[in-house]
Amino acid sequence: MGQDEEYVNNDFLFSTARVLNKDIFVVESPGCEENIVVFRGGPQGGPGKGPALLLSHLSSEEAGKDYYQSLVSSTNSDPTSE
Repeated sequence: MGQDEEYVNNDFLFSTARVLNKDIFVVESPGCEENIVVFRGGPQGGPGKGPALLLSHLSSEEAGKDYYQSLVSSTNSDPTSE
């Protein structure tokens, strides 16, 4: 996701999660310290409403700039369910 060759970053994703009241799960590229980063969209850092948004992330070292790509999940999967 980007606009005018400027790509989003984690600060933007955190704000988006809060504004939309949706959780955002970011699957990091191999070699990162964390495999999945979670931005909670609900009040006081709780779970957001509805299914989470799923994104993959390529770091600036791999793609030239931080690059996020939407991942499409099947209709029966929900990463927040147990």
